[in-house]
Amino acid sequence: MSDRTRKLVALRNRTDHDLLLLVEREIERGLALAAVAGARSWQTHVQAARSYQTAKSLLPRICGLNENDQARMEGRLQQLRSLLDRGPGFDRVEGLPTSLAS
Repeated sequence: MSDRTRKLVALRNRTDHDLLLLVEREIERGLALAAVAGARSWQTHVQAARSYQTAKSLLPRICGLNENDQARMEGRLQQLRSLLDRGPGFDRVEGLPTSLAS
């Protein structure tokens, strides 16, 4: 393996690690917001839904994710999805009006 290839592999590994941290933080943020959404407002629920969408869209982009981390992240996403489904008046995140979902 050439020096350039090793550098590219190292960069990809760091990128995957950073993406994993970002996904974890978005899920945790979404879970925290969804937990208090009913007590506060629909806006909090929308913020939690945005965190869900961000995490869901980034997760497949992480190439170096092992099976355990993949299963753990998908489980946390499902937990967030369940909280969102019980939220104030929104059946599904995909059903949000475009102005709220972006």
